[in-house]
Formats: sequence, structure tokens, C-alpha cells
Amino acid sequence: MILVYMSLRHEFKSLSVVSNEMMQNGAKILKTLESYNP
Repeated sequence: MILVYMSLRHEFKSLSVVSNEMMQNGAKILKTLESYNP
């Protein structure tokens, strides 16, 4: 049970890291789009 919990926590950590990177990339894309649009 503890092993399952640890693996689940690890998966959640990697998921949050991926979502954070996606959010940062989205913000960059939005900024570049805004800079292109007058």
C-alpha cells in the first residue's frame, strides 16, 4: 500500500511538472502572439 502511494505521488509530481511547463509555454506563446498583433 505504501509503495502504491509512493508511486502515485511520483506520478503526480511528474504530472504537475509537465503541466507547469505547459503553462509556461502557453504564456510564452500568448506573449509572442500579442507582440505580433498591434
